[in-house]
Amino acid sequence: MSVKTYQKGGIIIPIEDFIMSLFNLKPAQICQLEIKRENNDTINAYIITNPSDNECPVCGAHLISHGHSRPKVITHTLLAQHKCYIHWTPMRFKCSDSNCGKTITESNPFTFPGFQISYATIRQIMLDLRKTHMSFKDIAEKNDVSITQVQRYFDSFVHVPRPQSLPENLGIDEMHSDMAKYGSSYLCVLVDNEKR
Repeated sequence: MSVKTYQKGGIIIPIEDFIMSLFNLKPAQICQLEIKRENNDTINAYIITNPSDNECPVCGAHLISHGHSRPKVITHTLLAQHKCYIHWTPMRFKCSDSNCGKTITESNPFTFPGFQISYATIRQIMLDLRKTHMSFKDIAEKNDVSITQVQRYFDSFVHVPRPQSLPENLGIDEMHSDMAKYGSSYLCVLVDNEKR
């Protein structure tokens, strides 16, 4: 039996391992996987997973399969030259206990609840925010998200400590910017003139 392989940096990797590392899933978690390349720059991965949920979160009774929910589209930008989207169809379950009857949806293995971008994309955005030469716009275009999303992640997850004291020689200036808020077109810039 021949195994399809992918070569990276002189190392030969089985395609199955490559796909699993791309989507952060183990082979046992995948029920169905279909990858389609569209428009030369877009890759769509259609995934149905084997759910790990088997207990009702309310009463602890066994869950019974209750069909599938609508597919969720998750932005997944691990491939630099391509836009990549995961079309994940989650399984729905109903509690087997007739007194409970709760219906739940399978846990999302790709992202946080309520998010539409993958863990890997969020991680890449946070790594890009460390690069001072990249603007919010550059990061948004690279990761196929909106500028507002990048700014929201920056405000939510990046904590810049306040300096304990002001420098002896403080420079104050303004610069015109589209990022300015509250009806202004300018940002205030404070600079330590000695240490820059």
